[in-house]
Amino acid sequence: MRYLTVAEIAEKWGISPRRVQVLCRSGRIPTALKIGHAWIIPDNVSKPLDARFKNPIGKNDKVLKNIENFSSSSSSIGAIIIAEKNFNEDHTISPFFEIGNLSLIRRIIITFQQVGVRNIVVITGYHSWEIEHHLANYGVIFLKNENYETTDRFSSIKIGLQFLKDKCEKIFFTSLQIPMFMPDTLKAMIQSESDMVIPQYQGKNEHPLLINIKAIPEIFNYNGEDGMRGAIKSCTCKKEFLPIKDEGVLLSISNISCLEKNIEEVNKDFLYP
Repeated sequence: MRYLTVAEIAEKWGISPRRVQVLCRSGRIPTALKIGHAWIIPDNVSKPLDARFKNPIGKNDKVLKNIENFSSSSSSIGAIIIAEKNFNEDHTISPFFEIGNLSLIRRIIITFQQVGVRNIVVITGYHSWEIEHHLANYGVIFLKNENYETTDRFSSIKIGLQFLKDKCEKIFFTSLQIPMFMPDTLKAMIQSESDMVIPQYQGKNEHPLLINIKAIPEIFNYNGEDGMRGAIKSCTCKKEFLPIKDEGVLLSISNISCLEKNIEEVNKDFLYP
C-alpha cells in the first residue's frame, strides 16, 4: 500500500493541509498513521463526508436535535491523560496493560470519546514513540515532556493545560491509575456549572477531574510542593464534589482483582471501536 503526505492528500481532495490534519486528529480518517509529528494517509482512502453539513434524508428530526444538543455541550471539552513516566519501573501502570482485552490508555480514550470529547491530549515522555504507535488510529494529540525524568507530574499537566487553554472551555484530567470511570459520570460532570468538578463516590474523591479554563491561571500560579493536589486545594474558584454512583472513579490499577470483578458490568455500556 502506498502512503501520501498531508500536502499530497490535500491537493488530491481539494482542501487545505490544515483541514486534512484536523480530519486525522479527530479520527475521521481511521487508517491515517502518525509518524513522529507528521501524518501519512493511504492513497486509496476516500475523502470523508463533511460533518459540518447534515443530510436530513431518512433522519428523524428529534434524533437530529438530540445529537446537535449533545455535540454543542461537549465539543468544547478537552482531556489530558498523563503517560510520561518510565512504566518499566512498575508494570502495573504500563499504558499497554490490558483489562478486558483493552489497554488502559485505549480504554480511557474511548470513554472520553463516547461522550464527545475530541481534544484529547496524551502527555508522553518515556518511549513516546511506542505510545504514539499504539494510539495511531485514535485521533489524539501527543505532547512530549522532554524533561520527564527530572520533573514531576504537575509539570506534565501544565504542558497539557497550556496547549488546551485557548481551545476548550473545560478540560478533564486523569492518569492511568484510574481507568474504569463510566461515560455517564463524565456526562454528569460536564453538566455542572462549577469551575472545578471532582467526582465523589461514597464520600471519597478521585479521578477524573474537570477544570474550567478560568481556573488555569490559579493552577499555574501554585508554587507549593504538593503538585496538582495542592493546586486544586489552593484554588479559590467554585468547586463541586459531585456525588455519583460510579465506583470506577475509585478503582485503582493497583487493585487488579477488584477491577477484574467489575469489568463485565462496565463493558455492558462500553462501545469498542
